[in-house]
Amino acid sequence: MKEKLDLTQDVSKAIVRTLCWFSLFSYPLTAFEIWKWLCRPLKPYTLEEVYRVLAEDPWLREKIQSQDGYFSLAEAPLREWIPLRQERFLDAARKYRKLRNAVRLFSLLPMVRGVAASNTLAWWHTRPQSDIDLFVIVRPGTVWTARFFMVLPFLLLRRRPQMAGDHIRRIKLDPFCFSFFVTDRALDLSKVALPKDIYLAYWVRSLQPILDRKGIFQTFQEANHWVSRWLPHAKGNDLHPVLGIQGIPSVPFPWHWLERPLSIIQKEHLPKRTKILVNKDTRVILSKDMLKFFVEDRRQDFYDAWQELCKSKNISF
Repeated sequence: MKEKLDLTQDVSKAIVRTLCWFSLFSYPLTAFEIWKWLCRPLKPYTLEEVYRVLAEDPWLREKIQSQDGYFSLAEAPLREWIPLRQERFLDAARKYRKLRNAVRLFSLLPMVRGVAASNTLAWWHTRPQSDIDLFVIVRPGTVWTARFFMVLPFLLLRRRPQMAGDHIRRIKLDPFCFSFFVTDRALDLSKVALPKDIYLAYWVRSLQPILDRKGIFQTFQEANHWVSRWLPHAKGNDLHPVLGIQGIPSVPFPWHWLERPLSIIQKEHLPKRTKILVNKDTRVILSKDMLKFFVEDRRQDFYDAWQELCKSKNISF
């Protein structure tokens, strides 16, 4: 009996912990999604166990609410969040159609091993003004070359976020943001994680691969096994069955000859604020195996907000 009580208590607290995180993004969850994204339980649980606790635990019923198959914290405006999630899903579907067309072009570049949607697009939760954020895996020695040839068409077509002073000014709808490149020698992102980086853990597992050569994203997820300490049930997304592209076979070519001149050109044209932050911390990283351009990095802000919300529910973590 005590074992069942401990199980129920642990699952219930993990459920509230999870809903606290997603409430920061006005994102209600289904019961299956609660199980998949369950945050920091003491051990993995079955879907049936999570379903049972959702249905039977009186303590949990006081903390959460449900409507039309969605769950949220009790005080959240769930009635507003459900149509909001559906509306943002439709906007994301429109963006994915544009992304798939772009990925057809990216697949012509043999140094590009994988392309995934990231951030709100990976969650199918975008607004009309949201960027199309990408995470790209490339072959060693080609990180600047890949970025140059991927960015150039969108720069010429003015489909990139444009900087105006310290603020981003979007010229056209759905700009493409090439903010994160790694080679297959830098797949483990724990090196750029904060001490308690729940944001990065969710970010890693939520990535939606659109181009995947030779299962590179499975290798990527395996390299980030540290995420399982946060999210034991989330295993990462497979190549999308409808939007996904396998890519043409790679054609041998000495791309490394272009790497140095193209790196010099692109570094010269980086925004001033980006240059100031280069390799100062984990926000902007420029190396031979990683290009990371997150000038506005709010991971710690989200963690602090989540921590405060959990404390208000008397939930430890």
